[in-house]
Amino acid sequence: MYLGIDLGTSSIKAILLKGDMLIEERMEYPAELAGKTEQNPLELENVFIAFIGSLKTKYDLLRSVLRGICLCGHGPSILFCDSSARPLTSLLTWEDRRAEKEAEEIRRSFETFRGDATSYEAKVLWFYRRMPHLFNGENKILYLKDYLVFKLTGKAFMDRSTASTIHFYDRRNNKWKFSELGIPDHLFPQTLNSWDQAGVTSTAFSSLSGLEDDIPVYAGGIDAYCEALGAGAVEPGDIVDGTGTSTCISMCLEERENEDLHVIPDRSLKIEMISSSGRSVNWILNLLSERRENIEELDLSNPVPLLFLPYLIGERSPVWDEKAMGAIIGLTESTGRAEIIKAVLQGTAFSIKQNLELITLNEVKVEDSVRAVGGGAVERWLELKTNVTGKIYKKMKVKDSAALGAAILAAYGKRDDDFIDIVRRSVKTERVFYPDKKRTEQFQKLYRIYTGLYSRLKDCFHSLSDFGRNNAQT
Repeated sequence: MYLGIDLGTSSIKAILLKGDMLIEERMEYPAELAGKTEQNPLELENVFIAFIGSLKTKYDLLRSVLRGICLCGHGPSILFCDSSARPLTSLLTWEDRRAEKEAEEIRRSFETFRGDATSYEAKVLWFYRRMPHLFNGENKILYLKDYLVFKLTGKAFMDRSTASTIHFYDRRNNKWKFSELGIPDHLFPQTLNSWDQAGVTSTAFSSLSGLEDDIPVYAGGIDAYCEALGAGAVEPGDIVDGTGTSTCISMCLEERENEDLHVIPDRSLKIEMISSSGRSVNWILNLLSERRENIEELDLSNPVPLLFLPYLIGERSPVWDEKAMGAIIGLTESTGRAEIIKAVLQGTAFSIKQNLELITLNEVKVEDSVRAVGGGAVERWLELKTNVTGKIYKKMKVKDSAALGAAILAAYGKRDDDFIDIVRRSVKTERVFYPDKKRTEQFQKLYRIYTGLYSRLKDCFHSLSDFGRNNAQT
């Protein structure tokens, strides 16, 4: 049996994988921790310990049964710890935006860097400017999943897939180059393949978690990359729509030097990130005191003449603008609650269509279907996405495919079976949605208007952002 764990910002999820048998488990974070952009590592440790303890009690995870563990988690996230894995800072999650000035500075100095305030590089520079004492001695800068692997095994590593997403990593020579920013390279961990063994459970922390010694622990990867694997994106042209709070549109490619490494051998992963897809839906449902289940009752088969830009916390792809804002265009006195909810769902689907067009541009091998995973795999919403994009959507059986991807990495790392055979056994489709050509044509007319909105509103967004910032300082 193999254990894959997905460390989220609001919950921790697990897949227990044995042959073609899958068991899904999850635990929500306490309210004071869930969804925060800055989190206490000690509180996260307590959740992890409680979660592993509950799994051991329920499934008797002895060393003879549990053959490997692999973790994945959100990113870019960052914390500092010392050589004994004692945390020295809070964890800044991928949503933390305090490093806006640092991101802008890096973009000015390095033309190929397109990261924003949420990026790993900007966060590192933010710490370097304000807490230079952290950059001395044998301290380590780690993602959450690497920090917990360090706690379990006593060894600090980062997987090469994650490292390949960082501008100051020299993939060809497998070395860090943060020295170009004036930051010592020795603080950054050694790298391993995602399927390589990082160590074995052997520490007081692993014992406290209820795990026996000598269970192999594998390097893992960022949740979106493991999610692509868990959705079965292993062949060039395979596409995944992973929608939760945000959306990751990913496409598997033959390995390329100019694209991020996938978590599997000889493959790259092209990825575009939408910041507020699921967040936008949750926002409007909470604002209107509607239940999520009500989405299934909506008629989303036809366009609603109301446009929504889902830029609630700025936006990454396709506009890469920290000052972008959400907007609803086309309100009239007859606009009702249902139309507004439809507009938000429609707007997020339009954003996904934009990113699908972007990610497949100039690609020869492109599947005509999209694999849908994550908490946003709501069937009525998937029907809408299918008609908006004109693509077949496949709802995968396992929603949390990131944890499944991590479990697959552990199984492959143990070399119990061929990689493709493991994926074929464990990744299943639950339902397939086909586009209606006439409806796709109707949505296309509205989509043309949608794609022109950002450029028309950009100056307004920036002026409002500057006004709000200046007003807050007075």
